[in-house]
Parts: sequence; structure tokens; C-alpha cells
Amino acid sequence: MNKTLLSLAIALAVAAGSAHAERAGHRQSFAVDRTRTTERGVFTSHTDQTVTQNGFARDTTRTNPNGKTATRDMTVTNDAQTKTHTRDVSGTTMSGKSYSSESVLQKTDSGYTRESTRTNPNGKTTSRDVDATIDKDNHSITKDISVTGPNGQVHETTVVKQYSKGASVNAE
Repeated sequence: MNKTLLSLAIALAVAAGSAHAERAGHRQSFAVDRTRTTERGVFTSHTDQTVTQNGFARDTTRTNPNGKTATRDMTVTNDAQTKTHTRDVSGTTMSGKSYSSESVLQKTDSGYTRESTRTNPNGKTTSRDVDATIDKDNHSITKDISVTGPNGQVHETTVVKQYSKGASVNAE
């Protein structure tokens, strides 16, 4: 019993330290095991995160009470020279179906662009492109957004948001 409590305390301390480090902008490599007990049974997960020179990789495996597993693998890379942030995600569901996504954010002289593609477990693909322009004089950001749905339908919209003077503008 004491070993279990000690193991749980160590796991929580590692997870809390990792979460705090990420909020502070300093990623760390870690491995964490979690167990959750519900009325349906015991669910477990194992996550490994490895910090790389220009980003990180995080792999998670979840197991349900019936022994079925799901995976999620994410790789994030940052290229300071091209001002590009790339996130690749792939995985499998508990039923064995695969999914994936890729998002590429690039800073531009006037704002940023983001191109993302997602393929769901049923093989349907959706893409979303954002071209954002930041107007520092008027404290606004204008986003031209184009979404192509899984059946080829295209939706386009323009969104203008005001932000407070001195506030930082983050690419969402």
C-alpha cells in the first residue's frame, strides 16, 4: 500500500512539474503513467515526451478495462529560420481505426498563415486554411478562413477581431 501511494505521489509530482514547465514555456522530457478507476473499470495510460532540439515528440497509449488500446503520437517542430511551427498527429482508436492531422503555421510580414488537414478514423479528410493579417495601428486581426469539408464542400469566411492595445496576438 505504501509503495502504491509513493508511486502515485511521484507520478503526480512529475506530471505537475511537467505541466508547470510547459505553462512557463520550458518543455521537459518526461514519462508518466496514469490510472483512472470508474464504474466501468480501470483505464490506464502511458505517455512519453521527448524534447528535441527544435520541438518535441509525445507518444501516448491508453488501455481500457477490456484490454483494448488506443494510441496518439504527436511531433512538433519549430523552424526559427523560416518562422514555421509544424504539428503532426497520428494514432489509432480503441477499435483499431487510424486518424491523422497536420498543421503548419508560418509567420508572415503582416501576420501568419495556417494550413491544416485532418483525416478522421473513417478516412474522411477536412482541410482548413487561415490567412491572418494583423493591423497594429487599429489593434485588429483579420482572418480569411477557407474550410473544405470531407465531401468537398467549401466554406469561406472573414473574421475581424479587435484586441487591446499592448496585448499580444497569438495564432490560434
